[in-house]
Amino acid sequence: MQLLSGKIIFVVGGVTSLGQDIVKQLLIAGAEVITSAYDDNETQKLLNYLKDTNTDKLHFVFGHTKTDEDAKALQNSLYNMHTRTIDGLVSAVLGSWWQGVPINSLDIGSMQEFFEEDFLRQFLIIKNFLPLLNPVTGRFIHLNRLAAEEPTPLAAPMGIMSAARHSMVTTLQAELLNTGIRVFELILGPIKTKEIIENNQGSDTWFTSEEVGAYVVKLLTELSKETIHKLAFKRWD
Repeated sequence: MQLLSGKIIFVVGGVTSLGQDIVKQLLIAGAEVITSAYDDNETQKLLNYLKDTNTDKLHFVFGHTKTDEDAKALQNSLYNMHTRTIDGLVSAVLGSWWQGVPINSLDIGSMQEFFEEDFLRQFLIIKNFLPLLNPVTGRFIHLNRLAAEEPTPLAAPMGIMSAARHSMVTTLQAELLNTGIRVFELILGPIKTKEIIENNQGSDTWFTSEEVGAYVVKLLTELSKETIHKLAFKRWD
């Protein structure tokens, strides 16, 4: 049974290593999936990965969300493709892992860069694409790092931005409490993507990107009263 048949899901970051498996699981579940990409190279990379999956319901919009102007242009492209509301919005943009120096050794430029690439980008995704959600049944899923809840020494910019994103999403859910839109945050530990598996890296305690994709489908199809969900580790070593 295709649980998402007839549903339109927009995935921001669907061409990333993690996003590819989210797109795959959504297609398998019968959804019509739209994802953003910078160029044809990114779309081809995703299509190559999905060579054994039916991609008839996969569509692309070109652009990015680094500035408000860019995000608005992407919003217009999405609206022009589907003038009806979308049923789901998935932000699969986690950003890169970073560990470097203690907080008191960080420079202003590094913090500003992380703010713009991480927190501000998530804010722009919410600001520009949440209005396109079905106001009665729409669902927004925000992926975040474990650093949102647990301190990671020498990774202050990443942890601070993750915590700020966590606060933004929980506040958003509270603001939308009396509407039909549901907001979920999926907090992730280290993830075994296809590349990590192929290089024999990672740990058996890590969830795979396919399992993350399956959990996203679950959040889009099942009734859950909880805003915060977590896939940290399968078991502790």
